[in-house]
Formats: sequence, C-alpha cells, structure tokens
Amino acid sequence: MSRPALHIGPEMLIASAPPQLLLGPYHTQHSALHDLEFTGVLQPWQGFLSSVQTAHQNYTFRSQTLALTLKTRDPYAQGNVEIGDEHGLLGRFHKHFGDVLNSVFTSHSTGIRFADFKCVQSTFSGTPDVILKDDNHHVKVAGELKVPWIADHWLEDKYNDVDQLRIILAQPIKYMQGLGCVYGFMSNYEETIFLRQLVDSQGA
Repeated sequence: MSRPALHIGPEMLIASAPPQLLLGPYHTQHSALHDLEFTGVLQPWQGFLSSVQTAHQNYTFRSQTLALTLKTRDPYAQGNVEIGDEHGLLGRFHKHFGDVLNSVFTSHSTGIRFADFKCVQSTFSGTPDVILKDDNHHVKVAGELKVPWIADHWLEDKYNDVDQLRIILAQPIKYMQGLGCVYGFMSNYEETIFLRQLVDSQGA
C-alpha cells in the first residue's frame, strides 16, 4: 500500500523549522574564533525584523510543489548524520538551508543562490563558509559558521556586549569588506546575526 505524502510549496518550506543537529559522542571542544577584532562603527540594523515581516506578508508565493514529505515518519525530514566539527555543520547548513532556499529561489526565478565560495572566481585570500551569488557569479552575501555547542560561539548572550560582538563578528565582516559585499551573517545554526555594510558620509 502506498504511503500518503504531503505536498509542500515554497511558503511552507520557508516556514518549516530545520531539524535539530545530531551531535556525535566525540566532537570538537575548542573555540574557532579567529584572533580578530572589528574596530569600526557597529550599530543595530534598525527596522530589520519589521522589514522582513512586511516583505514576507506582502510576497506572493507560487503554488507549485517543491517537495513531498511522508505523513508517517519521514526518514529524510530529520537530521540523520552525526556531526562533530565545523565541517559537519557546514554540510547540515547547506542541506537544511541552502538546498531548501535554492529550490524556492529557482521556483520564483530569483537570481541568487547559496553556493561554495570556490564556485566563484575571486582573488580574495579568505574563504567564507557560505556565500550567496547572483547569476553573474558575483558574491552578494558572505557568511561564517561556528558550531553551537561552544560557549564562545553563542550569539544571544553577546548581543548587548559590543566588545564581544566586535570579536565574534570580525571574521564575517572581514569577508564582507574584502569581497565588497553589502550583506553577510554569522550563524551557529541555532542563532544568526545578519549584517549590513553601509558607507557613511565620509565614504568610510
């Protein structure tokens, strides 16, 4: 007897929570923060949440089916691979965020997609963990990942401590500056800080 399946469209895909990470019994226990500190102006992104909510509410999603999930237990809907370091996290991130959002971008003919940094031609010496590139293979967003079980990588408890933010955000900001990206992010899979780079009146 066939097993019933639920048809999933773009809006439902975006609204679905990603699976929890499956941490292996042996895993890295050391901070992966670089010896960097951002010394420029760091300010909250005013109106970010309301802008995202408004854009989502006003967007017309197409009604096509992008995925099927079994109404009974679906082995593909969960995170089944144990991870132990940042490389494992990167694989899970691309699967549960990159694959999902790329399918939505493609269905709506949006000219941007998640990719590995080596997919673009660049003389930049660094290597962001995650990028979003446009149809001309230009990097539009640079992202950095850190594993969530290391206290140094937690984001929420540092949000109101500008000195700690200057350290934990320094690496993605360096990538944004080096690649000329307006947008970037720092994520530990469970928490994410989105970044925007603005030029002030002095051109800095």
